[in-house]
Amino acid sequence: MNRRMVIYVTGRVTFVVGLLMILPIIVAFIYHEGHETIYPLFQAMVCTLAVGAAMAARPPKRRSIYVREGLAITGLSWILLIIFGSLPYLFTGAIPSVVDAIFESASGFTTTGSSILTDIESLPHSILFWRNFTNFLGGMGVLVFAVALLPKSNSEDIHILKSEMPGPTFDKVLSRISELARVFYIIYAALTLILMVILISAGMSPFDAILQSFATAGTGGFSNHNTSIAAFESVPIEIILAFGMLIFAVNFNLYFYALRGRWREALKSDELHWFVGIVLIAVTAITITIMPMYDSFWLCLKDAFFNVATIVTTTGFGTADFCQWPLFAQMVLLMLMFIGGCAGSTAGGLKISRVIALAKMAGKKLRQSVNPKRVSVIIYEDKPMNERSQNDIALYFILYIILFFLMVVLVSFQNLDFTTTFTAVVTTFNNVGPGLGNVGPTGNFSNFSDFSKCVLSFSMIAGRLEIVPLILLFAPSTWRA
Repeated sequence: MNRRMVIYVTGRVTFVVGLLMILPIIVAFIYHEGHETIYPLFQAMVCTLAVGAAMAARPPKRRSIYVREGLAITGLSWILLIIFGSLPYLFTGAIPSVVDAIFESASGFTTTGSSILTDIESLPHSILFWRNFTNFLGGMGVLVFAVALLPKSNSEDIHILKSEMPGPTFDKVLSRISELARVFYIIYAALTLILMVILISAGMSPFDAILQSFATAGTGGFSNHNTSIAAFESVPIEIILAFGMLIFAVNFNLYFYALRGRWREALKSDELHWFVGIVLIAVTAITITIMPMYDSFWLCLKDAFFNVATIVTTTGFGTADFCQWPLFAQMVLLMLMFIGGCAGSTAGGLKISRVIALAKMAGKKLRQSVNPKRVSVIIYEDKPMNERSQNDIALYFILYIILFFLMVVLVSFQNLDFTTTFTAVVTTFNNVGPGLGNVGPTGNFSNFSDFSKCVLSFSMIAGRLEIVPLILLFAPSTWRA
Protein backbone atom coordinates (compact mmCIF):
# COMPACT_ATOMS: atom_id res chain seq x y z
CA MET A 1 0.00 0.00 0.00
CA ASN A 2 1.41 3.37 -1.04
CA ARG A 3 0.08 5.24 2.01
CA ARG A 4 1.89 8.47 1.20
CA MET A 5 0.23 8.60 -2.23
CA VAL A 6 -3.19 7.97 -0.67
CA ILE A 7 -2.74 10.87 1.75
CA TYR A 8 -1.34 13.12 -0.99
CA VAL A 9 -4.18 12.58 -3.47
CA THR A 10 -6.80 12.78 -0.73
CA GLY A 11 -5.26 16.07 0.37
CA ARG A 12 -5.45 17.46 -3.14
CA VAL A 13 -9.09 16.46 -3.42
CA THR A 14 -9.83 18.12 -0.07
CA PHE A 15 -8.02 21.25 -1.22
CA VAL A 16 -10.13 21.36 -4.40
CA VAL A 17 -13.31 21.15 -2.32
CA GLY A 18 -12.00 24.01 -0.17
CA LEU A 19 -11.42 26.14 -3.26
CA LEU A 20 -14.97 25.49 -4.42
CA MET A 21 -16.30 26.91 -1.16
CA ILE A 22 -15.58 30.36 -2.60
CA LEU A 23 -18.77 29.98 -4.66
CA PRO A 24 -21.27 30.18 -1.76
CA ILE A 25 -19.24 33.11 -0.41
CA ILE A 26 -19.75 34.90 -3.73
CA VAL A 27 -23.48 34.11 -3.53
CA ALA A 28 -23.54 35.55 0.01
CA PHE A 29 -22.02 38.81 -1.29
CA ILE A 30 -24.51 38.95 -4.18
CA TYR A 31 -27.47 38.63 -1.81
CA HIS A 32 -25.94 40.95 0.85
CA GLU A 33 -26.14 38.33 3.57
CA GLY A 34 -23.76 40.11 5.90
CA HIS A 35 -20.75 39.10 7.97
CA GLU A 36 -22.79 36.70 10.14
CA THR A 37 -22.96 34.40 7.09
CA ILE A 38 -19.90 35.38 5.04
CA TYR A 39 -17.38 35.10 7.89
CA PRO A 40 -18.42 31.53 8.93
CA LEU A 41 -18.33 30.44 5.27
CA PHE A 42 -14.84 31.90 4.99
CA GLN A 43 -13.81 30.01 8.13
CA ALA A 44 -15.13 26.76 6.65
CA MET A 45 -13.16 27.37 3.46
CA VAL A 46 -9.92 28.17 5.32
CA CYS A 47 -10.22 25.04 7.50
CA THR A 48 -10.76 22.84 4.47
CA LEU A 49 -7.91 24.43 2.51
CA ALA A 50 -5.54 24.16 5.47
CA VAL A 51 -6.17 20.45 6.01
CA GLY A 52 -5.96 19.74 2.28
CA ALA A 53 -2.72 21.69 1.91
CA ALA A 54 -1.17 19.95 4.93
CA MET A 55 -2.02 16.51 3.57
CA ALA A 56 -0.67 17.32 0.10
CA ALA A 57 2.36 19.31 1.27
CA ARG A 58 4.87 16.51 0.73
CA PRO A 59 4.58 14.75 -2.65
CA PRO A 60 5.36 11.01 -2.43
CA LYS A 61 8.45 9.53 -4.07
CA ARG A 62 6.41 6.64 -5.46
CA ARG A 63 3.37 7.83 -7.39
CA SER A 64 1.96 4.43 -8.24
CA ILE A 65 -1.79 3.95 -7.82
CA TYR A 66 -3.12 0.42 -8.00
CA VAL A 67 -6.45 -1.13 -7.05
CA ARG A 68 -5.90 -0.91 -3.27
CA GLU A 69 -4.74 2.70 -3.47
CA GLY A 70 -7.65 3.64 -5.74
CA LEU A 71 -10.19 2.14 -3.34
CA ALA A 72 -8.54 3.72 -0.30
CA ILE A 73 -8.35 7.15 -1.96
CA THR A 74 -12.01 6.96 -2.93
CA GLY A 75 -13.27 5.89 0.49
CA LEU A 76 -11.10 8.31 2.48
CA SER A 77 -11.75 11.25 0.15
CA TRP A 78 -15.51 10.84 0.38
CA ILE A 79 -15.50 10.64 4.16
CA LEU A 80 -13.37 13.79 4.42
CA LEU A 81 -15.34 15.77 1.84
CA ILE A 82 -18.60 14.95 3.66
CA ILE A 83 -17.10 16.05 6.98
CA PHE A 84 -15.70 19.29 5.56
CA GLY A 85 -18.81 19.76 3.43
CA SER A 86 -20.80 19.94 6.66
CA LEU A 87 -18.77 22.91 7.97
CA PRO A 88 -20.77 25.61 6.12
CA TYR A 89 -23.93 24.29 7.80
CA LEU A 90 -22.30 24.13 11.23
CA PHE A 91 -20.35 27.39 11.17
CA THR A 92 -23.28 29.48 9.91
CA GLY A 93 -25.68 27.86 12.37
CA ALA A 94 -27.97 26.74 9.55
CA ILE A 95 -27.75 23.22 11.00
CA PRO A 96 -26.31 23.43 14.54
CA SER A 97 -26.24 19.67 15.20
CA VAL A 98 -23.07 17.87 14.07
CA VAL A 99 -24.94 14.65 13.26
CA ASP A 100 -27.62 16.54 11.31
CA ALA A 101 -25.02 18.57 9.39
CA ILE A 102 -23.09 15.44 8.42
CA PHE A 103 -26.36 13.74 7.40
CA GLU A 104 -27.28 16.69 5.15
CA SER A 105 -23.75 16.84 3.73
CA ALA A 106 -23.72 13.08 3.08
CA SER A 107 -27.14 13.33 1.43
CA GLY A 108 -25.92 16.16 -0.79
CA PHE A 109 -22.62 14.69 -1.96
CA THR A 110 -24.04 11.18 -2.42
CA THR A 111 -26.94 12.76 -4.38
CA THR A 112 -29.48 11.05 -2.14
CA GLY A 113 -31.66 14.07 -1.44
CA SER A 114 -32.94 12.93 1.95
CA SER A 115 -33.09 15.80 4.42
CA ILE A 116 -33.47 16.64 8.10
CA LEU A 117 -34.55 20.22 7.33
CA THR A 118 -38.12 21.21 8.08
CA ASP A 119 -38.00 24.81 6.79
CA ILE A 120 -35.68 24.92 3.80
CA GLU A 121 -36.83 28.33 2.60
CA SER A 122 -35.57 30.01 5.78
CA LEU A 123 -31.95 29.25 4.91
CA PRO A 124 -29.65 31.92 3.40
CA HIS A 125 -29.15 31.85 -0.37
CA SER A 126 -25.49 30.92 0.09
CA ILE A 127 -26.32 27.81 2.13
CA LEU A 128 -29.04 26.82 -0.34
CA PHE A 129 -26.49 27.19 -3.15
CA TRP A 130 -23.88 25.08 -1.32
CA ARG A 131 -26.49 22.45 -0.52
CA ASN A 132 -27.47 22.01 -4.16
CA PHE A 133 -23.91 22.44 -5.44
CA THR A 134 -22.95 19.34 -3.43
CA ASN A 135 -25.56 17.48 -5.52
CA PHE A 136 -23.84 18.68 -8.68
CA LEU A 137 -20.34 17.79 -7.45
CA GLY A 138 -21.34 14.37 -6.16
CA GLY A 139 -23.25 13.44 -9.31
CA MET A 140 -20.33 12.90 -11.64
CA GLY A 141 -17.93 12.48 -8.74
CA VAL A 142 -15.56 14.75 -6.88
CA LEU A 143 -12.60 12.51 -7.70
CA VAL A 144 -13.49 12.58 -11.39
CA PHE A 145 -13.45 16.37 -11.13
CA ALA A 146 -10.08 16.29 -9.34
CA VAL A 147 -8.56 13.91 -11.91
CA ALA A 148 -9.76 16.26 -14.65
CA LEU A 149 -7.76 19.05 -13.00
CA LEU A 150 -4.60 17.04 -12.36
CA PRO A 151 -2.05 17.88 -15.08
CA LYS A 152 0.16 14.84 -14.41
CA SER A 153 -2.49 12.18 -14.18
CA ASN A 154 -1.64 8.88 -15.85
CA SER A 155 -3.16 5.56 -16.79
CA GLU A 156 -3.02 4.36 -13.18
CA ASP A 157 -5.68 6.95 -12.28
CA ILE A 158 -8.18 4.62 -13.92
CA HIS A 159 -8.30 2.83 -10.54
CA ILE A 160 -9.64 6.03 -8.95
CA LEU A 161 -12.29 6.53 -11.64
CA LYS A 162 -13.32 2.86 -11.49
CA SER A 163 -13.76 3.14 -7.73
CA GLU A 164 -15.96 6.23 -7.92
CA MET A 165 -17.92 6.01 -11.17
CA PRO A 166 -21.20 4.21 -10.39
CA GLY A 167 -21.90 0.89 -12.06
CA PRO A 168 -20.31 -2.51 -12.66
CA THR A 169 -18.53 -1.44 -15.85
CA PHE A 170 -16.30 1.46 -16.80
CA ASP A 171 -15.40 1.97 -20.45
CA LYS A 172 -12.06 3.62 -21.06
CA VAL A 173 -13.02 5.55 -24.18
CA LEU A 174 -9.89 7.71 -24.29
CA SER A 175 -6.22 6.87 -23.73
CA ARG A 176 -5.49 9.72 -21.30
CA ILE A 177 -7.42 9.44 -18.05
CA SER A 178 -7.36 13.16 -17.32
CA GLU A 179 -8.76 13.80 -20.81
CA LEU A 180 -11.47 11.19 -20.20
CA ALA A 181 -12.46 12.89 -16.95
CA ARG A 182 -12.51 16.32 -18.64
CA VAL A 183 -14.70 15.05 -21.47
CA PHE A 184 -17.21 13.57 -19.02
CA TYR A 185 -17.32 16.78 -17.00
CA ILE A 186 -17.66 18.92 -20.13
CA ILE A 187 -20.65 16.82 -21.25
CA TYR A 188 -22.05 16.96 -17.71
CA ALA A 189 -21.62 20.74 -17.42
CA ALA A 190 -22.94 21.41 -20.93
CA LEU A 191 -26.12 19.41 -20.32
CA THR A 192 -26.57 21.21 -16.98
CA LEU A 193 -26.16 24.62 -18.63
CA ILE A 194 -28.68 23.72 -21.34
CA LEU A 195 -31.16 22.65 -18.67
CA MET A 196 -30.66 25.97 -16.83
CA VAL A 197 -31.45 27.95 -19.97
CA ILE A 198 -34.56 25.88 -20.70
CA LEU A 199 -35.83 26.28 -17.11
CA ILE A 200 -35.31 30.05 -17.21
CA SER A 201 -37.18 30.13 -20.53
CA ALA A 202 -40.01 28.21 -18.83
CA GLY A 203 -40.39 30.93 -16.20
CA MET A 204 -37.99 30.03 -13.38
CA SER A 205 -35.86 32.70 -11.76
CA PRO A 206 -32.12 32.33 -12.52
CA PHE A 207 -31.35 31.28 -8.93
CA ASP A 208 -34.11 28.65 -8.90
CA ALA A 209 -33.02 27.40 -12.32
CA ILE A 210 -29.40 27.03 -11.21
CA LEU A 211 -30.31 25.10 -8.07
CA GLN A 212 -32.88 22.84 -9.74
CA SER A 213 -30.40 22.15 -12.56
CA PHE A 214 -27.68 21.18 -10.08
CA ALA A 215 -30.07 18.78 -8.35
CA THR A 216 -31.33 17.33 -11.63
CA ALA A 217 -27.87 16.87 -13.15
CA GLY A 218 -26.59 15.11 -10.06
CA THR A 219 -29.92 13.26 -9.70
CA GLY A 220 -29.80 14.52 -6.12
CA GLY A 221 -33.25 16.01 -5.72
CA PHE A 222 -32.47 18.84 -3.31
CA SER A 223 -34.79 21.82 -3.82
CA ASN A 224 -34.74 25.26 -2.25
CA HIS A 225 -38.50 25.08 -1.62
CA ASN A 226 -40.30 23.28 1.18
CA THR A 227 -42.72 21.64 -1.26
CA SER A 228 -39.98 20.80 -3.79
CA ILE A 229 -41.00 21.11 -7.46
CA ALA A 230 -44.69 21.40 -6.55
CA ALA A 231 -43.91 24.96 -5.40
CA PHE A 232 -43.59 26.12 -9.01
CA GLU A 233 -47.12 24.96 -9.92
CA SER A 234 -46.04 24.53 -13.53
CA VAL A 235 -46.72 21.52 -15.74
CA PRO A 236 -44.07 22.55 -18.34
CA ILE A 237 -41.41 22.77 -15.63
CA GLU A 238 -42.34 19.34 -14.31
CA ILE A 239 -42.13 17.81 -17.79
CA ILE A 240 -38.80 19.52 -18.50
CA LEU A 241 -37.33 18.24 -15.23
CA ALA A 242 -38.74 14.74 -15.81
CA PHE A 243 -36.96 14.45 -19.16
CA GLY A 244 -33.88 16.10 -17.64
CA MET A 245 -33.67 13.48 -14.90
CA LEU A 246 -33.95 10.67 -17.43
CA ILE A 247 -31.21 12.21 -19.61
CA PHE A 248 -28.77 12.32 -16.70
CA ALA A 249 -29.59 8.73 -15.72
CA VAL A 250 -28.26 7.44 -19.07
CA ASN A 251 -24.69 6.10 -19.35
CA PHE A 252 -22.45 9.05 -20.26
CA ASN A 253 -20.38 6.82 -22.53
CA LEU A 254 -23.36 6.87 -24.92
CA TYR A 255 -23.23 10.66 -25.11
CA PHE A 256 -19.51 10.44 -25.87
CA TYR A 257 -20.22 7.96 -28.68
CA ALA A 258 -22.94 10.25 -30.04
CA LEU A 259 -20.57 13.24 -30.06
CA ARG A 260 -18.07 11.15 -32.01
CA GLY A 261 -20.75 10.33 -34.58
CA ARG A 262 -21.12 6.75 -33.37
CA TRP A 263 -24.92 7.06 -33.08
CA ARG A 264 -25.63 3.47 -34.09
CA GLU A 265 -23.37 2.14 -31.34
CA ALA A 266 -25.04 4.42 -28.78
CA LEU A 267 -28.62 3.62 -29.78
CA LYS A 268 -28.19 -0.16 -29.83
CA SER A 269 -27.18 -0.26 -26.16
CA ASP A 270 -28.96 -3.10 -24.31
CA GLU A 271 -28.94 -1.06 -21.11
CA LEU A 272 -30.58 1.92 -22.82
CA HIS A 273 -33.32 -0.30 -24.28
CA TRP A 274 -34.03 -1.87 -20.87
CA PHE A 275 -34.04 1.55 -19.20
CA VAL A 276 -36.58 2.99 -21.65
CA GLY A 277 -38.68 -0.18 -21.43
CA ILE A 278 -38.76 -0.14 -17.62
CA VAL A 279 -39.81 3.53 -17.60
CA LEU A 280 -42.60 2.97 -20.14
CA ILE A 281 -43.95 -0.12 -18.37
CA ALA A 282 -43.85 1.59 -14.95
CA VAL A 283 -45.57 4.75 -16.24
CA THR A 284 -48.29 2.69 -17.92
CA ALA A 285 -48.88 0.49 -14.85
CA ILE A 286 -49.06 3.43 -12.44
CA THR A 287 -51.25 5.53 -14.74
CA ILE A 288 -53.81 2.72 -14.97
CA THR A 289 -53.68 2.19 -11.20
CA ILE A 290 -54.12 5.82 -10.10
CA MET A 291 -56.50 6.91 -12.87
CA PRO A 292 -59.62 6.65 -10.61
CA MET A 293 -58.06 9.30 -8.33
CA TYR A 294 -57.88 11.91 -11.13
CA ASP A 295 -60.42 13.85 -13.15
CA SER A 296 -57.96 14.43 -16.00
CA PHE A 297 -56.11 11.66 -17.86
CA TRP A 298 -53.29 14.01 -18.85
CA LEU A 299 -52.75 15.20 -15.28
CA CYS A 300 -52.71 11.58 -14.16
CA LEU A 301 -50.18 10.67 -16.88
CA LYS A 302 -48.02 13.67 -15.98
CA ASP A 303 -47.88 12.73 -12.30
CA ALA A 304 -47.15 9.09 -13.11
CA PHE A 305 -44.40 10.04 -15.58
CA PHE A 306 -42.76 12.58 -13.25
CA ASN A 307 -42.74 10.28 -10.22
CA VAL A 308 -41.45 7.30 -12.20
CA ALA A 309 -38.70 9.53 -13.60
CA THR A 310 -37.76 10.97 -10.21
CA ILE A 311 -37.63 7.53 -8.53
CA VAL A 312 -35.97 5.40 -11.23
CA THR A 313 -33.29 8.06 -11.70
CA THR A 314 -32.98 8.23 -7.87
CA THR A 315 -33.40 12.02 -7.97
CA GLY A 316 -36.20 12.34 -5.45
CA PHE A 317 -37.96 15.55 -6.47
CA GLY A 318 -41.53 15.79 -5.20
CA THR A 319 -44.77 16.92 -6.85
CA ALA A 320 -47.41 14.46 -5.65
CA ASP A 321 -47.63 12.47 -2.42
CA PHE A 322 -47.38 8.95 -3.83
CA CYS A 323 -47.87 7.59 -0.29
CA GLN A 324 -51.57 8.30 -0.92
CA TRP A 325 -51.58 6.21 -4.11
CA PRO A 326 -52.84 2.58 -4.19
CA LEU A 327 -50.46 -0.02 -2.78
CA PHE A 328 -49.66 -1.47 -6.22
CA ALA A 329 -48.40 1.91 -7.45
CA GLN A 330 -46.26 2.27 -4.31
CA MET A 331 -44.79 -1.21 -4.88
CA VAL A 332 -43.86 -0.31 -8.45
CA LEU A 333 -42.04 2.78 -7.18
CA LEU A 334 -40.35 0.69 -4.47
CA MET A 335 -39.01 -1.71 -7.13
CA LEU A 336 -37.73 1.26 -9.14
CA MET A 337 -35.85 2.48 -6.04
CA PHE A 338 -33.87 -0.77 -6.08
CA ILE A 339 -33.30 -0.83 -9.85
CA GLY A 340 -32.04 2.74 -10.33
CA GLY A 341 -30.50 4.19 -13.48
CA CYS A 342 -27.75 3.19 -15.89
CA ALA A 343 -24.12 2.45 -15.08
CA GLY A 344 -21.81 5.39 -15.76
CA SER A 345 -24.58 7.90 -15.05
CA THR A 346 -25.26 10.10 -12.02
CA ALA A 347 -28.12 7.84 -10.84
CA GLY A 348 -28.01 5.42 -7.91
CA GLY A 349 -29.61 2.04 -7.24
CA LEU A 350 -28.42 -1.41 -8.28
CA LYS A 351 -28.10 -0.12 -11.88
CA ILE A 352 -29.87 -1.43 -14.98
CA SER A 353 -26.75 -3.27 -16.18
CA ARG A 354 -26.60 -5.35 -12.99
CA VAL A 355 -30.32 -6.10 -13.20
CA ILE A 356 -29.84 -7.31 -16.80
CA ALA A 357 -26.83 -9.42 -15.84
CA LEU A 358 -28.56 -10.94 -12.81
CA ALA A 359 -31.63 -11.79 -14.90
CA LYS A 360 -29.49 -13.43 -17.58
CA MET A 361 -27.40 -15.26 -14.99
CA ALA A 362 -30.57 -16.63 -13.37
CA GLY A 363 -31.83 -17.77 -16.77
CA LYS A 364 -28.50 -19.46 -17.48
CA LYS A 365 -28.60 -21.37 -14.17
CA LEU A 366 -32.20 -22.46 -14.78
CA ARG A 367 -31.34 -23.77 -18.25
CA GLN A 368 -28.32 -25.62 -16.89
CA SER A 369 -30.43 -27.20 -14.12
CA VAL A 370 -32.66 -28.72 -16.80
CA ASN A 371 -29.76 -29.67 -19.08
CA PRO A 372 -26.45 -29.78 -17.08
CA LYS A 373 -24.37 -30.51 -20.19
CA ARG A 374 -25.65 -27.47 -22.03
CA VAL A 375 -23.09 -24.72 -22.65
CA SER A 376 -24.74 -21.35 -22.18
CA VAL A 377 -23.08 -18.00 -22.83
CA ILE A 378 -24.44 -14.70 -21.52
CA ILE A 379 -24.40 -11.99 -24.18
CA TYR A 380 -24.45 -8.38 -23.01
CA GLU A 381 -23.93 -5.36 -25.29
CA ASP A 382 -23.15 -7.78 -28.16
CA LYS A 383 -20.26 -9.29 -26.18
CA PRO A 384 -20.00 -12.49 -24.15
CA MET A 385 -19.84 -11.80 -20.41
CA ASN A 386 -16.88 -13.58 -18.85
CA GLU A 387 -17.03 -15.53 -15.60
CA ARG A 388 -15.09 -12.90 -13.67
CA SER A 389 -17.66 -10.21 -14.50
CA GLN A 390 -20.49 -12.55 -13.52
CA ASN A 391 -18.77 -13.40 -10.23
CA ASP A 392 -18.14 -9.70 -9.48
CA ILE A 393 -21.81 -8.87 -10.02
CA ALA A 394 -22.93 -11.85 -7.92
CA LEU A 395 -20.53 -10.84 -5.12
CA TYR A 396 -21.76 -7.26 -5.18
CA PHE A 397 -25.38 -8.42 -4.99
CA ILE A 398 -24.61 -10.66 -2.01
CA LEU A 399 -22.81 -7.81 -0.19
CA TYR A 400 -25.68 -5.50 -1.10
CA ILE A 401 -28.31 -7.81 0.43
CA ILE A 402 -26.27 -8.52 3.59
CA LEU A 403 -25.46 -4.86 4.25
CA PHE A 404 -28.99 -3.75 3.43
CA PHE A 405 -30.65 -6.03 5.96
CA LEU A 406 -27.97 -5.28 8.57
CA MET A 407 -28.80 -1.58 8.31
CA VAL A 408 -32.55 -2.30 8.49
CA VAL A 409 -31.92 -4.17 11.74
CA LEU A 410 -29.84 -1.29 13.14
CA VAL A 411 -32.44 1.35 12.27
CA SER A 412 -35.19 -0.87 13.70
CA PHE A 413 -33.80 -0.24 17.20
CA GLN A 414 -35.62 3.10 17.07
CA ASN A 415 -38.87 1.11 16.98
CA LEU A 416 -40.58 3.01 14.15
CA ASP A 417 -43.17 1.35 11.91
CA PHE A 418 -41.91 -1.23 9.41
CA THR A 419 -42.70 0.79 6.26
CA THR A 420 -40.78 3.82 7.50
CA THR A 421 -37.81 1.77 8.76
CA PHE A 422 -37.53 -0.44 5.68
CA THR A 423 -37.91 2.29 3.07
CA ALA A 424 -35.63 4.69 4.98
CA VAL A 425 -32.81 2.23 4.32
CA VAL A 426 -34.03 1.51 0.78
CA THR A 427 -34.04 5.19 -0.15
CA THR A 428 -30.69 6.07 1.46
CA PHE A 429 -28.82 2.93 0.36
CA ASN A 430 -29.98 3.47 -3.23
CA ASN A 431 -29.49 7.26 -3.03
CA VAL A 432 -33.13 7.98 -3.92
CA GLY A 433 -34.32 10.54 -1.34
CA PRO A 434 -37.98 9.96 -0.43
CA GLY A 435 -39.32 6.63 0.77
CA LEU A 436 -42.70 5.59 2.10
CA GLY A 437 -44.42 6.16 5.44
CA ASN A 438 -42.93 8.99 7.51
CA VAL A 439 -40.09 9.46 5.00
CA GLY A 440 -42.40 9.93 2.00
CA PRO A 441 -42.42 12.97 -0.31
CA THR A 442 -44.06 15.14 2.35
CA GLY A 443 -41.90 13.88 5.25
CA ASN A 444 -38.23 13.99 6.19
CA PHE A 445 -35.64 12.40 8.47
CA SER A 446 -35.67 14.97 11.29
CA ASN A 447 -37.42 12.63 13.73
CA PHE A 448 -34.82 9.87 13.49
CA SER A 449 -32.42 9.40 16.41
CA ASP A 450 -28.77 10.40 16.09
CA PHE A 451 -27.81 6.72 15.96
CA SER A 452 -30.24 6.07 13.09
CA LYS A 453 -29.01 9.16 11.25
CA CYS A 454 -25.43 7.89 11.55
CA VAL A 455 -26.47 4.49 10.18
CA LEU A 456 -28.38 6.13 7.32
CA SER A 457 -25.44 8.45 6.57
CA PHE A 458 -23.22 5.37 6.27
CA SER A 459 -25.95 3.83 4.11
CA MET A 460 -25.83 6.78 1.70
CA ILE A 461 -22.04 6.69 1.40
CA ALA A 462 -21.93 2.90 0.98
CA GLY A 463 -24.62 3.09 -1.70
CA ARG A 464 -22.89 5.89 -3.62
CA LEU A 465 -19.47 4.18 -3.52
CA GLU A 466 -21.07 0.78 -4.15
CA ILE A 467 -19.94 -0.77 -0.86
CA VAL A 468 -16.45 -2.09 -1.68
CA PRO A 469 -14.31 1.09 -1.22
CA LEU A 470 -15.93 1.82 2.13
CA ILE A 471 -15.57 -1.74 3.44
CA LEU A 472 -11.96 -2.08 2.30
CA LEU A 473 -11.09 1.31 3.79
CA PHE A 474 -11.64 -0.15 7.27
CA ALA A 475 -10.04 -3.53 6.53
CA PRO A 476 -6.56 -3.84 8.17
CA SER A 477 -5.27 -5.85 5.20
CA THR A 478 -5.84 -2.86 2.90
CA TRP A 479 -3.20 -0.79 4.71
CA ARG A 480 -0.49 -3.44 4.92
CA ALA A 481 2.62 -2.63 2.93
